[in-house]
Amino acid sequence: MDKKEKKKATKTDLPKIPTSLTDDEKKLIKELREKIKDYLKENHTDDYLIRWLKARDMDVSKAAEMFINSMKWRISRDVDNIDKITKRKYYPAMKEYWPSSVHGRTKDGWLVYWERLGKCDAKGVMNTFPEDFLIDYHIYRMEEIEKLRYNIYKEKGYTGGAVIIQDFSGLGWGHVYNPALAAIKKVFAIDADNYPEFLRRCYFINCPKIFTMLWAIVKPWVDKRTLDKIKILGSNYQEALDTINPEDIPDYLGGPKKGLVPPGGPCKYDFTKVEPDDEDKKEAEKIKTSIAASATHCKDVDVTKSGTIIAWEFSVEKHNVGFYVTFQEDGSEKVTLRENTKYECNKEAVQDSLICEKPGKYSLCWDNTFSWMKSKNLVYRLVVTEPEKKKKKKKRGEKKEEEGEVQEVKEVKEKKKEKRKEKKKRKEATPDD
Repeated sequence: MDKKEKKKATKTDLPKIPTSLTDDEKKLIKELREKIKDYLKENHTDDYLIRWLKARDMDVSKAAEMFINSMKWRISRDVDNIDKITKRKYYPAMKEYWPSSVHGRTKDGWLVYWERLGKCDAKGVMNTFPEDFLIDYHIYRMEEIEKLRYNIYKEKGYTGGAVIIQDFSGLGWGHVYNPALAAIKKVFAIDADNYPEFLRRCYFINCPKIFTMLWAIVKPWVDKRTLDKIKILGSNYQEALDTINPEDIPDYLGGPKKGLVPPGGPCKYDFTKVEPDDEDKKEAEKIKTSIAASATHCKDVDVTKSGTIIAWEFSVEKHNVGFYVTFQEDGSEKVTLRENTKYECNKEAVQDSLICEKPGKYSLCWDNTFSWMKSKNLVYRLVVTEPEKKKKKKKRGEKKEEEGEVQEVKEVKEKKKEKRKEKKKRKEATPDD
């Protein structure tokens, strides 16, 4: 490399990705698995679980609490079926509009996420798309990256976080829009609670003067571990591009990849003539009721199978409401499963779920007894999901026994076949009278 090339070269500070776990980490993962065994799935590999431990400074109890809360959130938000968002009427427009893309790899082989928030019409987006759809769309993209990451794990046996190139060119006063900022705050909270160690490095590039003011608003919402991985480069961002395979860099940053990221710009979509989608219909199907002052409203759910999941969502138009859950088996006394808790849910709905350990009657109750003068307008929705039938795994002995039985049947059939052949031959050899 000559002197000119040396001047052009830029050092990168991407954190190294461990290719294996230490003995201490393996021990802590084993302890964590024991605490969260009721929630574990096939894709919850050691490589995945270490992320939760790191997010809680290797404290097993705190990591377990975080993991369980996240699994409950996934149930209440139906995250495992988040692909259904692609059937919503808003999805084609959002896919066409939103200036982001998961594409390409870093030079050492890891995922890259490109986004141009400066090209978003913050006010137009918030006034065009429902907030719940926007948040679901973000979750959908996060799950998309998680699936890609899991595929890399199956290939290599270990994974690393994504590199994000966030381009703020075009950022202006139009982005200082309270509903958009409120949505961003919710997204940050979701990511911090449910996608630990997702990020390897995030580069902020092309940051105009107004960025400083906006970052001062947003920065307190970002957890410290994520903040440590953000690097603000402004217009001198060659360092960020030096981490990426040159053939994967988009044209708007001087690379060869054309049309990689949608252009964004003014958001002008009209959904008034589009048929309502399933989620719109679900919104209409929410139950609305009024709870009188000093009264309680309960909804009973009769559960017949252990492992049934009851998920709920509720809000009130004004003020607050208490909420608790009880359980009663036939002929026994009621047991409180969730203590009566007062929720300020007039701006944001409460979402939660419960795994039913036993069959019986589960009562979800909204309490307004603390209010002597004011009634509450309650809106709620329940989703009850029975457990899937598990296929019984055969033991080795049973498999061998079954294979032996099959072999015996085959042998019997072969013998019968041979006998028929012999009988036929004898018949053919015997002359007719």
